[in-house]
Amino acid sequence: MNDPFDTLALHWSKFENLKNYCHRGGAHLGALHKTFEYYKIRCFCGDKFLGQNDEILRKINMWSSYADVHRGYCIRYNFSNKFIHSNSEEKLNSNRILRMSYGNQYNLQSPRIYTNVAFGLKHNSWKEEEEVRLLNFNPLNEKEVDYLELDSESKIEEIVFGVYCTEEDKKILLNHVSLIIIILNLVRC
Repeated sequence: MNDPFDTLALHWSKFENLKNYCHRGGAHLGALHKTFEYYKIRCFCGDKFLGQNDEILRKINMWSSYADVHRGYCIRYNFSNKFIHSNSEEKLNSNRILRMSYGNQYNLQSPRIYTNVAFGLKHNSWKEEEEVRLLNFNPLNEKEVDYLELDSESKIEEIVFGVYCTEEDKKILLNHVSLIIIILNLVRC
């Protein structure tokens, strides 16, 4: 599995798994299981310092895997601190940036799982990606895929086209760039 679908939360939060370690009865398990449906994830490549380093743009294998064999594009975002640490008690939603950790194993029978492990741990074989995830929690939104509007301080800093990106595809993207600036596609994990 890869990207939002390889999160441990998918496996750990399965009702059957929750039943295996709950020793206080199961009345709350349905609600606990349901809460995991309110998380949505957007995956990004990040450099070591989440800054202006261009090292990540030079990773040929990333272009091959995620940019349609160099026919796609890369968008460099600059998210404001306000955006990535937003919490709304009124709307019950929040955003958080997680830098991925990499390891070889994790015990799914653990009686508790923390956010940084549930959504931020991948197998060592993916370490070269230097993945960063935007994690959004919103219990008022049950859509499979949704969009998250950027705040006024967040922006697109750069769009880099793959070497085989067609002129037609470039024009299409640039004609729609105003839409890309204000929304991020989020996927339920």
